[in-house]
Amino acid sequence: MSGFLADPAAITAESFRRIDALLAPYGLAGDVYPIVRRVVHTTADLEWVSMLRFHPQAIAAAIAALRERAAIVTDVRMVAAGIGSARVGRLGGMVHCAVDDPAAARLAEEAGITRTMAALRLLAPHLPRALYVVGNAPTALFEVLRLRDEDAIAPPAIIGVPVGFVSTLESKAALMRPERTPWISNVGPKGGSAVAAAIVNALLELAEDGR
Repeated sequence: MSGFLADPAAITAESFRRIDALLAPYGLAGDVYPIVRRVVHTTADLEWVSMLRFHPQAIAAAIAALRERAAIVTDVRMVAAGIGSARVGRLGGMVHCAVDDPAAARLAEEAGITRTMAALRLLAPHLPRALYVVGNAPTALFEVLRLRDEDAIAPPAIIGVPVGFVSTLESKAALMRPERTPWISNVGPKGGSAVAAAIVNALLELAEDGR
């Protein structure tokens, strides 16, 4: 077999070249473009151009926080695993996820809540100013908002792109409704860990490149 790219760097470069050509007609704003570009690269789905939503201050707030060594809290391990650890390390931050902590399992059973909700409750007292990122569970996004509304956390920005058909639309609508905290989200049931990680990776790249 022949005639296909095998060099990883060449594959990535060609992928972004083709994505740039596809995105050119949309005239995306400068600060939004790198994030949409990364999500489209991750998903191979141009629908994300019209689905993503951005609070006016979200990108600047997230970048500033990352440059100030803000921690990143995720709802599930898949999001944490997808975030570029090298960039996080160079910026002086850390990624936290407690969903596998036995204490989260105990709390979830005792309180009758999901394990992702319990994990966030465990981390909140220690990381009130972290960047909170939800890529899987709508219940986790609702929990982030509850913790925020009760002043248990004060995140510089919230990234909420949970996936699914139960409570997903409602959780995103709740995130986008108030003006209290900058947010990045999307309309519709699509989302997921890969999308959440792609958004964070784009923000990390912007934060690092602008230093």
